[in-house]
Amino acid sequence: MGMAHAISAQQLSAERDKMEQAYLRAMECYQCPEPTPERELTTTDLLLVTTTDSLYLLPGPTHLIDEINRNTYFQLCPNGAYEMVYDPRWPIETLSNLLIDPQSVPADPKIEIKFNLYGNKKEYLTLPLKQLLGYAASQGEIAYCGAESQQEDSVEMALFLDNPAGGYEHVMYLQCHPQATVSADSVLHGEAYLFSPRESRTLREMV
Repeated sequence: MGMAHAISAQQLSAERDKMEQAYLRAMECYQCPEPTPERELTTTDLLLVTTTDSLYLLPGPTHLIDEINRNTYFQLCPNGAYEMVYDPRWPIETLSNLLIDPQSVPADPKIEIKFNLYGNKKEYLTLPLKQLLGYAASQGEIAYCGAESQQEDSVEMALFLDNPAGGYEHVMYLQCHPQATVSADSVLHGEAYLFSPRESRTLREMV
């Protein structure tokens, strides 16, 4: 259901119910393609994060503010290779990698997500995170994320699926236990708002 051109806020409001239902039904059926090979990273690609853990940052574009971005995070292995961070000791960085470059991370946790739909309707879906993100990418939507909070037993992130060509974005708020970022049978929890007009930024209260 990709959109060839931007639509106005008035059009979004008039068609929102149909668009939301079509989007969710297509996402439920979506099958992710085979992952593409990772490109080799060099030290010129990476910036050292100023933490005692010596993680490495591959900067990405930002969305609205610097804290909402497409950054990904790496560790330097003993063999000299850089591998994406995939470790519950760094849940923010691991979850960022899952959201921004899901095909490069071995985990594929399920996500239980509540969609707040047009007319005060609610719909709950449970599906693999890579399926949700893969379908979004197939529609020309670009993922950006930003950390909201990190505690001993909880990590909270905001995810923005932005479609500049379509003139809309989806906004999702995700929460999970730090261990859930790497556990094969883990479940993330989320709440989503679909097809928010890009010119209306009223949902921005995070970061």
